[in-house]
Amino acid sequence: MGKRISKYEYQLNGPDGLMKPIIFCYTDENLEKNAIALNILIAEKLVNIKPARRSFKLPGIIDSIIASLPDNCLVKDFDVLFNPEYQIDVLQVLVASCKKKNFSIRWPGTYNDGKLMYAETGYSDFKTFDLDKYDVTCVV
Repeated sequence: MGKRISKYEYQLNGPDGLMKPIIFCYTDENLEKNAIALNILIAEKLVNIKPARRSFKLPGIIDSIIASLPDNCLVKDFDVLFNPEYQIDVLQVLVASCKKKNFSIRWPGTYNDGKLMYAETGYSDFKTFDLDKYDVTCVV
């Protein structure tokens, strides 16, 4: 079951005791400058895989990329994962990877009423993620 906290609560108490991964759902210049973009890293690995096999290979690709990053880093720009052809639960893949190596996420969408959203209604890559189904902490 996911948890939502305010950015002020996070700033006061820090990450101790929070469910991982921590998902930041607001824009902050300090967060952005240290975040590591994943789109190119993911695309470089996907280009050599047949399109029909990409969905199957993506969790392993994410795990290998995350393993190569610094401990407790913040990742951003992973929009390539939301391609509807991949038919994966992006948040589930990231949560599973976080169990192997701790990292935080700068969410590329919005948060509203207990749900993380990516894209806008009517677009093929539009997705909603109900926080009650994931062990994560959203900082809004």
